[in-house]
Amino acid sequence: MNRRTFTKGIVAAVASLSLAASFAMVGCGGNDSSSDKGQAASSGVELQVFAANSLEKALPEVQALYTEKTGTTFADTQFKASGDLVAQLQGGASADVLITASAGNHAQGVAYAAKAYGCKAVIVMPTTTPLMKVDRTKSYGAEVVLYGNVYDEAAAHAAKLAEENGYTFIHPFDDPAVATGQGTIAMEIIKELPTVDYILVPVGGGGLAAGVSTLAKLLNPKIKVIGVEPAGANCLQESLKAGKPVTLPSVSTIADGTAVKTPGKKIFPYLQKGLDDVITVEDDELIIAF
Repeated sequence: MNRRTFTKGIVAAVASLSLAASFAMVGCGGNDSSSDKGQAASSGVELQVFAANSLEKALPEVQALYTEKTGTTFADTQFKASGDLVAQLQGGASADVLITASAGNHAQGVAYAAKAYGCKAVIVMPTTTPLMKVDRTKSYGAEVVLYGNVYDEAAAHAAKLAEENGYTFIHPFDDPAVATGQGTIAMEIIKELPTVDYILVPVGGGGLAAGVSTLAKLLNPKIKVIGVEPAGANCLQESLKAGKPVTLPSVSTIADGTAVKTPGKKIFPYLQKGLDDVITVEDDELIIAF
């Protein structure tokens, strides 16, 4: 891991990719999506912030705190608010069938929102997606299609199905409306930690990072937002070096939800402007969270 030492200040980490160097972890409140307080978006999911007192001890302490307060483990909880699609649907999109590609979080968000709006959802997931994520997506009534070894292959297949069948494709990250919905997490962080200095954001395609960094900077320009990628799937890090979106020849990581070859092109300018740095984590440092 190319480490950054946060010697002073309060750090918040959006939970998805195991972020070992964090003072605090943010995650959705278990499986309760009916809460009417602390809404991350119109889905009504309350975010919870748990503080830890040191960088080295952050992850184990947060795991213990999370289990104590929710009765679940990281592996049993979806960490990203499912309001990303809800925000887009409320903006005027309408369709009989929605389709997307995702390895988990966005898949469940689309399935949840489609069910709420009375739409059919077709979710294309990589064949490497853990069965737990597949089953949870199906539990919201979605039709799941397994295709490809990584997100990019699943996304290409989803786009093909959308064109052939007239489905409405909801991109999991390269859509400003979706990124805006995901970015409301920054509001929750600042409400819970008004004096936050750093926010660590996991990066797959960059939608979450674009939304969080943009809103965080609007609310407080002094906040530093750091993107975190698997070392074996650091498409954003390489793209920022090149000054444009680039495609990795391959990706290899146990963090299936962030195994993306190419970051979003539409949101890339926001990532360039909003992120202060991107760091990477080796797989052997992620294993503790699995």
